[in-house]
Amino acid sequence: MFKQKLKLWLLVLGLGMGNVCAQSQDTVVPFSTLFHQIGTHTLQSLSYNYGLNAAVGVAGTYALVHSGLDWKWHQLAQEHKALVIVGMPSVLLGGIIPLTVPAGMYIYGRNKRNYETQITGLALGQAALLGFGISSSI
Repeated sequence: MFKQKLKLWLLVLGLGMGNVCAQSQDTVVPFSTLFHQIGTHTLQSLSYNYGLNAAVGVAGTYALVHSGLDWKWHQLAQEHKALVIVGMPSVLLGGIIPLTVPAGMYIYGRNKRNYETQITGLALGQAALLGFGISSSI
């Protein structure tokens, strides 16, 4: 069952990439484009409604810590090792996917000389960098 779902997912992903490849502009985008307007994008990610979302996230985290709910969750996880085992793949994939997907898209687009795929990979890479920076600083 898992292999069938994986094959279907790869087929759908491949078809999607094929559509993007049909729009190729036959050019190579320099890797330095990853940092194009990163300062502006960082400020924009904290403006408008996104800043409010960050503030709500900070306030929610503060409330969880001061209510002791996070400590209760920690104790529950310590008592039931199955929670740790079930959650570990999410932790590992959450660290790997934000790096591999943008890099893979950029490399794929560069090999196929597909402008849109390269730009998409670099935009995803910049979003991953900004997300890491913001989540690490909070």
